Amino acid sequence: LEGPLNSLPDSAIGYWLQKHNMVRRICHRATTGTVHTGPLRVLIPVYNMCTKFQPLSTKKKINRSNTRASSYTESKHLTMSDLMPARIGHKINVISCQTSLVDATRNDQELEEDAKLCPGTNFCTASLAEVKTVRSLSDVRDVTSALSCTCTSREKKCQRMPSEQVFFRGTKFETRVDVGQCIGKCLSYGARDVKCRSTSSKTVTIMGPNGARCVEVIQSCGCERKCYRASHNEAVQIQLNNTTMTEIIDVGRCVGTCSGHVKGECLFWINNPDESGSRARRCVIHTKTRQKGCYPESTRVEILGDKRVTVVESCACR
Repeated sequence: LEGPLNSLPDSAIGYWLQKHNMVRRICHRATTGTVHTGPLRVLIPVYNMCTKFQPLSTKKKINRSNTRASSYTESKHLTMSDLMPARIGHKINVISCQTSLVDATRNDQELEEDAKLCPGTNFCTASLAEVKTVRSLSDVRDVTSALSCTCTSREKKCQRMPSEQVFFRGTKFETRVDVGQCIGKCLSYGARDVKCRSTSSKTVTIMGPNGARCVEVIQSCGCERKCYRASHNEAVQIQLNNTTMTEIIDVGRCVGTCSGHVKGECLFWINNPDESGSRARRCVIHTKTRQKGCYPESTRVEILGDKRVTVVESCACR
């Protein structure tokens, strides 16, 4: 299918078309963007060859020294119309797993080689992805592209599912890590912003051409709101019975995003008399309005030997 219908594989319309055997829903790899490994645009001069090297007329005597000076002046004062945008470096395609609708009459042989049937509204996610380190003139960043996709039932409860990533592919540093992904339903919780999210993670170390680097690995998942408490361990050195011990405690941390803004608060008021003689208060110093953030809502203090440790219990948008 082409056009608008193919952009609705996860909609009610797409589900209705599947139910009446008019289309089939597939999970496949598709290019969703590009990353350039050099400056995005540079301007190079473009000379008007016809004007600059116009043949000299034999009927008219022209001072060649003046012509050369004029040509030189012309090339020194270029306008934006004389500059042509060009790209330097090369681009890398970013490939993701996505769903599409295809005509139900098409044979399996006509589908893409890596396409898999993914009926209903099941999840289409990457089972194996490659992480490339892309260097430009301004920064270095990682770009993740899917190498293979899989279809997972939406009816499963929220859980951690395998998701492998390969680093430094094709080199002696090539390493595969199961970073995991959180997939499943959370309908029983009622709230629309409750989704299957990572509640606990750790870091593992892999070796690369620049030494060791850390990769975050999901350990467990749960149904959480967009701002929630996640596990975070800290090592606390305590003194107990003349013995030094190291205690590991989950102090928690707040993760997620929040929508909306917090209005600034007034820090200093003055009495400002108006025309009627009454004294009206006016704020002269106030804090700025800020974006809401995910912060601790409640905490508790735990005493470990001679140390007091603050532990986050819950988080909220504030």
